[in-house]
Formats: sequence, C-alpha cells, structure tokens
Amino acid sequence: MNPYRILNISPQATSREIVQASARALREDKHSARDIAEARKQLMNPATRRLLDFIHTVDLEPLLNEVRKGLGELEGVEKEAITRFEGWDIFDNQV
Repeated sequence: MNPYRILNISPQATSREIVQASARALREDKHSARDIAEARKQLMNPATRRLLDFIHTVDLEPLLNEVRKGLGELEGVEKEAITRFEGWDIFDNQV
C-alpha cells in the first residue's frame, strides 16, 4: 500500500495537508476507510514516514507507460503476461 497514492499527496506534504487529504479521500470514496486511516496513521508517524519516503522514492510509472506503448506490437501470450504485470505494485505490501 502506497499511502501517498491513497491520499493523493506528495512526499513533501505537511501534517495539515495529510489530514485534509484524508478527509478528501474519504469523501471521494476511491479507497476503503480502513486503507485511508492506515495511510494517515503511517504518514503521521515520523519514523514510519521516513521509511515510507525511502521505499516509495522509486517511480515505476514512466517505465510502465513505455511498456503500455509497446503492447500494440505484441501478440498472444507475451501481451497477456505484460498486461497482468501492469496491475502489480511491488511496493504495496511493504511497510
């Protein structure tokens, strides 16, 4: 679970911005209340936040965008395997 994605904030967000983003996320109802509460709790704890800042500094989205562009050239099993990979977020299960 990437708390920055759940709350739609940057790693530079202040405590006040985290609280505001939590309320906004609850109103938008894109994630469960439990996930939003957990994201807020993690980011409000200074030690946990430093760890999360380290873990979530890698942004794989540009790489995945390039892979998506090339999907049109692939067929069959290769395309299916890459499509399944796109849904993975290798950092979501880390604390």
